[in-house]
Amino acid sequence: IGNDCPSLTLNLLENTIEHVEDNKIILGPTQDGGAYLIAIPKSQFNTSTFTQVKWQSTQTYNNLKNLYQAVQADVLETEILSDIDNPKDIPNVDQETNIIKLLAQLIINFADKFIQNIFQLKLNANKVDALSLKGPPAFSI
Repeated sequence: IGNDCPSLTLNLLENTIEHVEDNKIILGPTQDGGAYLIAIPKSQFNTSTFTQVKWQSTQTYNNLKNLYQAVQADVLETEILSDIDNPKDIPNVDQETNIIKLLAQLIINFADKFIQNIFQLKLNANKVDALSLKGPPAFSI
């Protein structure tokens, strides 16, 4: 299960469990050629087949699909979703996704507080400069 796929829903996961219990392989493709969901019944899992996949590539999903179709497995595909592999992927994710809204709000709040802190530091620095001009230095250099 792709923890970097905020559009993944509980309903999709529940449906996946039902299909796996019916001995079907479920694969969820990402827009970049990867997979956000790989569900393989234990009876159909083969380590040597699984290790042939070119992981972390734009061909990961196609490799998975082709390997399991080659052994006549019943493969079901879910809808294509976006995952987040790096910051440039964020705009591709459904903006209605709650996690994206939350992250955006956290970033905005952080930026606001950061700017306020910088402004306060600048004010404090100006006070120190103004005070130091009124008399001899409080310390030697």
